[in-house]
Amino acid sequence: MSNETTVTKVSALDMINTLKANAKHMRSSSVSFRKWEVKAGSVDGVKLAPQAIAIIELLVKKNLDKTLTEAEIEKLVSAPDVLKTRQDPVRIWQYYRKAIQEAGWIKPVNTELGVTK
Repeated sequence: MSNETTVTKVSALDMINTLKANAKHMRSSSVSFRKWEVKAGSVDGVKLAPQAIAIIELLVKKNLDKTLTEAEIEKLVSAPDVLKTRQDPVRIWQYYRKAIQEAGWIKPVNTELGVTK
């Protein structure tokens, strides 16, 4: 019996593509099921960017059951005429998500334990 090691040649491009595919899968599988509790209220006097305010208005208006998943929010912001931008609306949501959370409009819900963070 011999202990020979088999070496497979893999191009750098193949490795990068594999890493990108794995990262995309990990991001979409864990984040898309995150739930957010949305605070009801008026956005009068909110000091955030106009696109962030548009997202808050949308979330408050569409939030009938008090929680929305990340995937549901991404679908809402991707609807035509919601955000006036040349960029991907999901990217705009991801950019302003933290500011909207810090302003108290959304908070994550731990769905496994049924408690909010």
